[in-house]
Amino acid sequence: MNEEIKQESSIPTAARVSLVTLAELAQWWESTGYKMITTSQLISWSLELLRNSLRSNRKISEIEMSVASANRYLTEKGLYQRNVRNRSIKKVATAIRFEGMREEGYNPTIEDPINYKMVHKSSSVRPFEGQIDLVQLEGYPDGYMYRRGDEEGRDRLIEKLRTEGIKSVREQVDENLAQAKEGMIAVKKE
Repeated sequence: MNEEIKQESSIPTAARVSLVTLAELAQWWESTGYKMITTSQLISWSLELLRNSLRSNRKISEIEMSVASANRYLTEKGLYQRNVRNRSIKKVATAIRFEGMREEGYNPTIEDPINYKMVHKSSSVRPFEGQIDLVQLEGYPDGYMYRRGDEEGRDRLIEKLRTEGIKSVREQVDENLAQAKEGMIAVKKE
């Protein structure tokens, strides 16, 4: 999905997010060379990065969902909050219309310049189009990732996991084997 369509299909959302999570994400983005201007940009880019990561790890489909399909899915699942849906309904309808126009070979910038400018305001958050290559932390359970080539980041992640008591798969296996041996020895003694 290109930047233009992402911007057209963006909607305001309402969510409760930990202040600590937001600060940590902002610090991480800054460490990669991107400066966050607004909380909206921070959340938008972080979710886009998560989606890209899940897609590249084949956890979600690589086939692009249309704006109309996404709108229908969220509605069917009851994931649209009423006030958010009411605030974004005109923009979503315009995005769906523009998507149809493009499929038919029409250019919305020429065919409907007024609505095009409405959904492409200069103050709108520009979608994240970069690629930050995240890789799975080898030897640990799924979900622990670091930026490819960032050995310091990998080492910091391993240290953080150790501090939190999260063991590598090998450490877990060794611990389970030791417990099983102790159990066998205890049974033999009885």
